[in-house]
Amino acid sequence: MKKAIFTSLISLIYLAGYSQNVGIGTTNPLEKLSVGSTSQFRIDANGNIIRINNVPYSFPATQGGLNQQLFNDGNGNLVWTTLAKPVVRIFNVTNNGLASWFIDQNSDYASGTNINPGLVLYRGLTYQFAVNSAGHPFRISTAVSGPGYPVGVTNNDATNGIVTFTVPMDAPAILVYYCTIHTATMQGVLTIR
Repeated sequence: MKKAIFTSLISLIYLAGYSQNVGIGTTNPLEKLSVGSTSQFRIDANGNIIRINNVPYSFPATQGGLNQQLFNDGNGNLVWTTLAKPVVRIFNVTNNGLASWFIDQNSDYASGTNINPGLVLYRGLTYQFAVNSAGHPFRISTAVSGPGYPVGVTNNDATNGIVTFTVPMDAPAILVYYCTIHTATMQGVLTIR
């Protein structure tokens, strides 16, 4: 048995020296290391994986960053992408004429009312506001009548669509939401924890 293994290794080394390629499960390796009868898995001379399950791949030249994953762009290129944060809550936002915002249902709040409710959001988490407000722009800001909060908010001032807010770790303890047209009546507090 030992002699057969030794002879097989000598043959493999000889074949590797002859073709400069090594194959497992193939007698005709197409790259430095090929696995499978048709070299379905291949590693090139630089040590890069270039084919997996007979699908060509191109790996990025550098390591990805924190909270990133490899993503196939559909053309066989793997690129680093930032992981999307899961949405922990979707608030449904509508206008009550010019008088106030309705957010979700009355029963969702201990106060028993969904009119301009105070909301508690947590740092590092992502929330969405599904706005359907007939022309009333919904804005997240540091102050009523202030500019849109610039960090972590996408689609601020939406009148019909989704405002996404990933609360930054250094967000102030209090933010507000308001209608940019009716600031006196359509506003509420966002407590950040």
